[in-house]
Amino acid sequence: MQNSKTITIEEDEDGVTAVTVEQTAVIPEHPHEESLEIGGVKLTTDLPWYGDAFVLLLLLAMIYVGKKTIDKWFKGKK
Repeated sequence: MQNSKTITIEEDEDGVTAVTVEQTAVIPEHPHEESLEIGGVKLTTDLPWYGDAFVLLLLLAMIYVGKKTIDKWFKGKK
């Protein structure tokens, strides 16, 4: 995404030369270039650091609960 501004001064009756000034700013797609990376897995949420930490803890909790559920399922089959 680009933002640009143009200022133009036109020639008047006295023969003053026209001047054009153009300013262009390039805004990156992801303003937060910092992201959480653990073991080659990159977590980019565009949240503050505590948001990333909450998402990481939520993922770890889901993995833990899933592991316990699978352990109970295999224990019940024996």
